[in-house]
Amino acid sequence: WRVTQFPATHVPEQREGWLFSSDERFSKGGRFEPPAAIEKADKTDGSGTSAITVNPALEMDARPRKYVFEVTVTGADDQTVTAVKEVKALPPFLIGLKVDRFIQGEKVIRPSLMALDGENKALAGQEVALRILKRQWHSYLKETDFSQGKAKYVTDVVEEPVVEKKLITGAEPLALEFPVAEGGIYVVEASSRDALGRLQVVTVDLYVAGNESLSWKKPQQNVFETASDKKDYVPGDTARILIKSPFQQAHGLAVVEGPDGNTYHAFEVIGGKAVFELPIRNEYNPRIPVHFVLMRGRLPG
Repeated sequence: WRVTQFPATHVPEQREGWLFSSDERFSKGGRFEPPAAIEKADKTDGSGTSAITVNPALEMDARPRKYVFEVTVTGADDQTVTAVKEVKALPPFLIGLKVDRFIQGEKVIRPSLMALDGENKALAGQEVALRILKRQWHSYLKETDFSQGKAKYVTDVVEEPVVEKKLITGAEPLALEFPVAEGGIYVVEASSRDALGRLQVVTVDLYVAGNESLSWKKPQQNVFETASDKKDYVPGDTARILIKSPFQQAHGLAVVEGPDGNTYHAFEVIGGKAVFELPIRNEYNPRIPVHFVLMRGRLPG
């Protein structure tokens, strides 16, 4: 016998806007590191059978995984026959989180929370810890070794707890509401442990629009990041794109590569951020490239 493990993808029944703890992008499980393969030598019994038992409850974490069972039988004439079977092991439950990732016009975060069992049914009575963190980037200059003679920025991510609550899931999703004092980047984190103490976590970051100045991670090159409020758009929507400016005050230019030629849109960066809105037209299907350039004059002195 030889039994090996591989990471498996488990996607619950499609629910619009929901993110689950089985999604590696939003969990904190780290890289999947399977244990060594299980190998066992055996002899068939009087009925010609042999069995092996693998207990998923002995695994260190409860993420979805795939067991590959490979058995090779050698006959009295030294001829071999091999068979392979795959078995998928799912966590006892999943934590689901739904929240708007671009909030404008109000400073209220409204997450929805639920738990699902292995059969994709709502699981009531599961205790979940919900946290809302405010994320900030603190950068400072660090001198490199003397031979290089250059200084570089080092950025630390600081997450300050804003809300911490213990909740119990029900047969229907929990609809929650949390006002926040100021705009910025927030992280909503929901976590729960199974009966063996293994953790399920789902985290989602979001932007709350406000007048407050924001700082971002210092870029190594003259490149900055943007983030859109949705992954896909349909004609008639308005795409809202957040510009994470390395400059607190700057002029910006958006270049839209439309089917009838480029269009140029000027905007201003105030407080280290700007939001560019692009009405989606039918002729933009299936995608539309948008480029951004930031410009800042010399600082006084």
